[in-house]
Amino acid sequence: MSNLWEPNEFQKLLQATAVFPEEIDETLESHIRSLAKTYLRDWRTAEMYPVVGYHEKFQDTPALIGVAVVGTPRKDKSVYLFGIEDEDLPDELMDWIDTVMEVGDGLDCICEIMLAYHRAIIPINGESLLDYWTIFAEVLDGSRSTNYLKLNAGQPTKVSTGSLLTKNTVRTEEVFNKSFRKE
Repeated sequence: MSNLWEPNEFQKLLQATAVFPEEIDETLESHIRSLAKTYLRDWRTAEMYPVVGYHEKFQDTPALIGVAVVGTPRKDKSVYLFGIEDEDLPDELMDWIDTVMEVGDGLDCICEIMLAYHRAIIPINGESLLDYWTIFAEVLDGSRSTNYLKLNAGQPTKVSTGSLLTKNTVRTEEVFNKSFRKE
């Protein structure tokens, strides 16, 4: 079985037309791009990357779980995630995904969930995942990026002083100050 996230195999998958039998001559790529047009201004030319997921408790090997389309955002996100919930994915993994979706924290796609839980990676340079157990262990412990935040730059966020942030920044506020403790 080939690794669908490898660059050549990924391109073949995107060009496949038998994915949607009801749509004649529609490739997976054209279908995903048409869905991404709501979120991205340059949806026709945006870059497409595989999203590879691996949860050691439920899977023996990593699997392609979706496609990340990266472009110029219409609103706040520059990455559109298209989830591929394949019938080859283990039932236990799908049960875990369903459990996380029921939490109601805004994660509603297999890609979003596995990226948020550090169980997926977006290989942006076509890197090989032959040593996947090491790569996913590093992603899980935080020493390797999932690449999602790097790609999802989004638009600047307004701050209370009126200036704009121009980089990915985490804003923190001191909520627990002396006056809070007195209350």
